[in-house]
Amino acid sequence: MKIIGMISTKGGIGKTQLSQNLAVLFNENEGKAVIFDMDPQQTCLKWAMRRESETPFVIPATLDDLDNKLDVARDEKIQYVIIDTPPRRHDPILTAVVERSDLIITPIRPEPKYLDGLEDTWPEIENSKSAIAVLNAIPADASSDGDDLHEFVAETCPDLLIASARLHYRKAVWQPDIAGKTVSELPQNLKYMKAKAETLALFKQIKKEVK
Repeated sequence: MKIIGMISTKGGIGKTQLSQNLAVLFNENEGKAVIFDMDPQQTCLKWAMRRESETPFVIPATLDDLDNKLDVARDEKIQYVIIDTPPRRHDPILTAVVERSDLIITPIRPEPKYLDGLEDTWPEIENSKSAIAVLNAIPADASSDGDDLHEFVAETCPDLLIASARLHYRKAVWQPDIAGKTVSELPQNLKYMKAKAETLALFKQIKKEVK
């Protein structure tokens, strides 16, 4: 069983949405995946309640019952556990997730308040087995296509791997959430093609990194 921790000390950066998209794709392509929702806001859990599909299962978890629930997941032959964490500095939950995860994913958005947050997030994840930054919510009309964001992350955290797949801010990314869906579950339609292609490319890279 592989454990993926989704960590950032800034809220609104895309951790939950990314957790949902990856969990659905793992279920579609790799077998069983679940999300452990450790964020007190329980946004993932609320998303699951809006879904028509029963999978992926979203399970609320706390620091006290995390190990027990991970043991149950192993017994149930779950292949991937994605853990969505609260956006707080110096939170014991972050330490516990880093210690147990095979891969840490930290999304980063190209806005000053999120860029500042990377400096707070890095000390929380620098001792992880493996960590990767995902460039998220890049404006769809950005002339640099995220190159300036990539440069900032590389200079701020030289030891942090940066995903080559980049996610742009598109209606097709956030709109499915309203109905409890994800990008990959959208119809095969020309207007969704770019969002679906970007999300799938990221999934393939994450799958490779976590193995």
